[in-house]
Amino acid sequence: MMHKKTFALALLAVLILLGFSPQEARADCAEDLKVEEKKALQIGRAHLQTTAMDILKRANEAAAQGKKKKCEKLLNKLREVIDRDKT
Repeated sequence: MMHKKTFALALLAVLILLGFSPQEARADCAEDLKVEEKKALQIGRAHLQTTAMDILKRANEAAAQGKKKKCEKLLNKLREVIDRDKT
């Protein structure tokens, strides 16, 4: 049975060989976050802006860790909050 660290390193090596890298996930998500951050700062209602900033903070952390799926989920939540402000 492999140790967790050995398995994680082997998985990372396979992903890198397949062309996926955490830096790509970070870059993709970071670009989207910049656009959504500008929109979030324009939210008029205080409670929605606070919620948006919390989501944005968590999405930035996910992007920094290279967690693309989590970052995308949080971006979708952020977009929902931004849309809620428009109604």
